Amino acid sequence: MGLSTAAQLLNIDAEVYDHHRALGDSLLSLQCLRKLYDPEMLKPLIQDATAQEFYDKLLFKTVIICDLNHPLIRRSDLRFTCDSCGRRAHRTGDWQLKNKSYRAEFVCWHCHHRFYGRVQFKLKYEGMVVKKGILPVPSGKDQKEEQDPQEES
Repeated sequence: MGLSTAAQLLNIDAEVYDHHRALGDSLLSLQCLRKLYDPEMLKPLIQDATAQEFYDKLLFKTVIICDLNHPLIRRSDLRFTCDSCGRRAHRTGDWQLKNKSYRAEFVCWHCHHRFYGRVQFKLKYEGMVVKKGILPVPSGKDQKEEQDPQEES
């Protein structure tokens, strides 16, 4: 959201300030802050800088986990449900690491829908965060495999 939009939503007349100029933008930002500032709402967010945990959290570096054998990765995080019918899908290929996330092809045995399941694991200070998504299988790949199925050895 831009500064002008924020000012408009807060019923502040932004036209009296020079836009994209340091002084004008800082004065408009101040007006927005005055409308939004509530010291009581900030109290729960204030942390004790004398506690060791404050510095532990500050210095912790978020890491993307690229090893499926990592002890914090649960096998259930590698399961996907069909986005068409909601039933459990079954992986048809190996997991591939691409762009710091894993991807594998899945098929639903109930409705025969095919898709790629994508999963990424981030280790943050608070613990493991799992981000999952579903990507479509390109239509050309579906048709090619139906016409020319791969033989298994």
